[in-house]
Amino acid sequence: MSTSKTFKFNLFCNGNLEILSCNAIIKSITESDSKTVYNGSFDLVNQEIELTFDVNDGEYFYAVFSVWKYEHDGAITDISPNNNDPANQRNVDFLGAFNASDNTVALNPLSTVASAYTFARATKLMDGEVISITAGKNFCEVAYGMKNNFYYTAGQISKVISSSPNATETNSFAAFNFLANLVNYTLTNQTVYTNFLSTVNQIDGVNAESSLDALVAVAQHPFDQVQDIYDLVDTMPVIYYPSLQQLKLPEGVSNVPDQWTLAIKINNSGSENFLISGTAFTVFDKDNKAWVTNNFRQGTPNSGTHCMVFNPDGSPADISPIMGGGILGPGFGVAVSPDGGTIAIGNYGWGNKVYNPVKGSISVFSSDGEVLCPPGGFTSKICRIQGMCYDPSGNLWMASWGTQAPMEDPTAPSTYDVPSEFSAVVCYLNGDPNQALVYNDFGSGPSEYHGTFGVVIDRGGNCIVSNAGTAGKIPSTVYKVRISGNKDKLEYVAHWESNWVGKNPTQIPNFEEFRQPQVDNEGHIYVGGITSGRVVKLNGETLLLEDEFSYNIYGPWGITIDSKGKKFITGFGEKKTVDVPDKTIEWTGPFAITVVESDDETWSDAKLMTLPTAGEEVRLANGQPLYGHQLDKDGNQIPPSYQPLMRVTSTSIDRAGNLWCANNWKPSLYVDVFTDGVANPGGDGVVIFVGVAEPIV
Repeated sequence: MSTSKTFKFNLFCNGNLEILSCNAIIKSITESDSKTVYNGSFDLVNQEIELTFDVNDGEYFYAVFSVWKYEHDGAITDISPNNNDPANQRNVDFLGAFNASDNTVALNPLSTVASAYTFARATKLMDGEVISITAGKNFCEVAYGMKNNFYYTAGQISKVISSSPNATETNSFAAFNFLANLVNYTLTNQTVYTNFLSTVNQIDGVNAESSLDALVAVAQHPFDQVQDIYDLVDTMPVIYYPSLQQLKLPEGVSNVPDQWTLAIKINNSGSENFLISGTAFTVFDKDNKAWVTNNFRQGTPNSGTHCMVFNPDGSPADISPIMGGGILGPGFGVAVSPDGGTIAIGNYGWGNKVYNPVKGSISVFSSDGEVLCPPGGFTSKICRIQGMCYDPSGNLWMASWGTQAPMEDPTAPSTYDVPSEFSAVVCYLNGDPNQALVYNDFGSGPSEYHGTFGVVIDRGGNCIVSNAGTAGKIPSTVYKVRISGNKDKLEYVAHWESNWVGKNPTQIPNFEEFRQPQVDNEGHIYVGGITSGRVVKLNGETLLLEDEFSYNIYGPWGITIDSKGKKFITGFGEKKTVDVPDKTIEWTGPFAITVVESDDETWSDAKLMTLPTAGEEVRLANGQPLYGHQLDKDGNQIPPSYQPLMRVTSTSIDRAGNLWCANNWKPSLYVDVFTDGVANPGGDGVVIFVGVAEPIV
């Protein structure tokens, strides 16, 4: 039942600007349509007005205030449709998203940028009308929480974007303010307004009729017209700061962004004693909480004993960090049941051979944090776990890595003679470890060296399995298996063996270290090779090679495909030999997410989505430098890092189209290998690119 509520709307702006009169359109946000709850024009008193309209508890709304008259530096300007000078009419709108529980709603350039970006994937431009935002409850909950990471509904810059690990450790705060400056100047400068719309309307399919339309188009097409948009206001006085053009950056870093995205970085696990270190994979439960695996104990090479659980806005949930259930060095493995109520975490086991466990396990939790497994986790039929997923029927599929020297040379000596197991894909029917099915008959037969790494379910319910292989022993492969009709075994369907020939003569051909497999909307299969630096496209039925891609791809671990076919490929970095005594392989940048639009079938226009520094070094949640106080092999202090986006292993799309990127490894493998004996590999958190993907659920 609807009830009336009065809200206060304030339109205070920086820069000697006073809003005098407006037209307001306020709509509720629903899944199928947006319902107008207020439409009217009025003069403001002290830039404020109270409006009353019907609300329902839990509803989300958006307000579009079209500025009709304002005073700037003592001069009053009328830009309304009612003025007598058509040349001075322009459509400048402020946007604010809010909730029925709010009381005061600020509308200004900052609220406009924050709301336009976080609700971008639910927004449509409407010919002759204000924007339309249609979305369900889950979308609104996530997007609204993310909006408050930039700008609070009642006003003021959020502490999240203005504090570490954001602030000036990334360029996102400065980009946010730059866009707010642009919105400000579309109001006070006719030339900026005209040029902004003209620039944005060069983007295919865009017809922007207002400043708000143009801003939404920028959020939805962040790689288009980047330099031209920057040039619109880069020489004008800064109203909202820090702004991009003000930044004092390290050598080689440009003030001009690579794209017009906004991002939030999170590095607070919820406990100072258990810092984030080596995030690997993210899934979202029924309450929109993000469950993120954590590889290491920060500052060590050893297995972490906790994982993180974040609220939809990225703040640590009350149950974070999650512990118990046998968590020990989770890797790429975390999966959520079809109903979103159960989360399974795969334990891999990291660190030197003395510290490594005998084998991995599965830790299982309810979405509210209750442990649903024995204290040591489930271990039936598995070795070390990497990729995991549930199928629609609730069966849990796992990639079981067989060697006892994880991600190292399996032939190297170990302290204890623990036998390896066959690498395999394992399925717990209905998630029950007592109903475990195993397939390990890859290639020439079962072997620990297949290195089973990732699993995904195709449209027919088959499991697509990636095998990394082992240098000098076993090639990289992709297999398709399925549950037999009577559910008593896993059956072979098809496979493909890598055709890649490496440049290193000591490596056997066909070894390229496959990582995460993925299936697109048409059923094609994709998998990236970490050594080859390419992504292959396979036929969904036969697994025969259809194409391969390498342009703007750098160490592809993870592949995510949104609901409209846009692809996101993680950048772990390229392998290069560096000049050190034992010719250790170094990982180098660029550190970015490769973005391939759904209509780019050749991947020839792949873009790199980056998060550069704003000039301050990266610090951990405890304020310490990223690398701590380590010394290099010559006894010199390791210099600061200016790479907020690091070696990413996976991306995951939440229910508002935000892309969660796992900072798995620190920027320099060389630093971690050649220190004074203390390896320190784990990255420092998660980077969330706001509204860049079409939500999957």
